[in-house]
Amino acid sequence: MIREYREKAGLTQQQFADMFGISINTVKSWDCGRRSPDKLKEKLIIEKMNAMIEKDDQ
Repeated sequence: MIREYREKAGLTQQQFADMFGISINTVKSWDCGRRSPDKLKEKLIIEKMNAMIEKDDQ
């Protein structure tokens, strides 16, 4: 799910990692489904990604 939002926002894995202060390996793990963020982190990330996507659509 996080991958979909990251891609909609037009962010590379590295840009996403830098934006949220997480390692590139964590992003790769999330993207391929090996791991996922806890529910609170996921909610906050999705909110931020939605705001970025909406801003780009305007």
